[in-house]
Amino acid sequence: MSVTTALISVHNFMQDGPESLSALNSIFSKTVVEEQIDQLIRLKFKRIFISVGQITSKLTDIIDKYQSGSVEIILIRSAQDLKEKIENQSFLLVGDSIIMEDNIINVYCLANNAKNKLFLLDSREENADFERLDLNNRWAGFALLQGDMLSNISDVADDWSLESMLVRIAMQRSISHQQLPNNLITNGHIVIVKNKNDIKSLAEKKFSKLKNTASSGIIFNAVTFFWSKHFEHLLILRPVKLALQILPILFLLCALSLAYFSYAEMALLATSLAGIILANMRLMNKLSNDKIDERLYNISLIILLFLIYFLLFNNDLLNIYFAIFLSYMTIAAIFVCHIKKEGYYHYIDPILLNICSIICAYFGFLLPFMMVIIAFIFSNLIWDNVKKHK
Repeated sequence: MSVTTALISVHNFMQDGPESLSALNSIFSKTVVEEQIDQLIRLKFKRIFISVGQITSKLTDIIDKYQSGSVEIILIRSAQDLKEKIENQSFLLVGDSIIMEDNIINVYCLANNAKNKLFLLDSREENADFERLDLNNRWAGFALLQGDMLSNISDVADDWSLESMLVRIAMQRSISHQQLPNNLITNGHIVIVKNKNDIKSLAEKKFSKLKNTASSGIIFNAVTFFWSKHFEHLLILRPVKLALQILPILFLLCALSLAYFSYAEMALLATSLAGIILANMRLMNKLSNDKIDERLYNISLIILLFLIYFLLFNNDLLNIYFAIFLSYMTIAAIFVCHIKKEGYYHYIDPILLNICSIICAYFGFLLPFMMVIIAFIFSNLIWDNVKKHK
């Protein structure tokens, strides 16, 4: 039976800066503990206990955010609370402010049938931030444990953190140990957050990974290259988020007005600016912890489709280059509005799409071409949903 219960610890304070819990510091706008919870949700865990030394308003806000979902989040104040709620279930213990790749949990915990296993690191200098267990070993920050090990809970000092208590009980019981290769630490596959430098390096790693995986082609990379190196920190600011939601609509309405009054070149510029924003929103959605209102994107999509219709049926305003940009921006808007899951249709390169748009616009087939592209994308969406519900 697979493990579907986990325990996260939130006890330790940052080593530098103002006194604050390490797990409540943000990587962009998502806290460390939210990163841990989201990872466990991705890995199909159903119950997540959070052991806390003190309950803060920020932590309760985080818990409230997840309560409407399919995962049960439970705050634990003491070892006795855990003993009463977890009974004899197997559970995954995740250390305070430990960030690791999904594959680590899959390979070492979920892919075998072990009920109890403690994962260790050697005591070399690179592992100094991890909790020391004895002269030669440190705890790697995660373990598979069984609820019945809490039977002698009264013998443990009350002032210990729950994770330290559980790991030491596991050591005393001599449960199965596994020494992890040290390159998991040196290569950043397992990271413990203890100071501001840890937060900064994790943010840089996350942004670099998202920038590479969220690409929709060469144009997307070209547009994002400059600001991704200098202005990524602005994405977490609420005024910037709001502006990026509203500006595409304003630019597109402006483009529609300019096209109506025969200023096709200026309309092209306004549409291009709207498209640049839309093409970058997938990346911002992943960096941001806030859900962005998709109704605004749907409005943008409707305006784009109306612009294409307006151009195609008003021959005096028909501008091939304008139609090219409109086709690209429409596809970008569809990507942003509707596509939730990575798939091969994400990698339709906009340059190839624009070349096809030029040919179709020149021969008068732009509208059928756009209909085929949109049908192709939505057929994939339908197929994804069918597979998801099988």
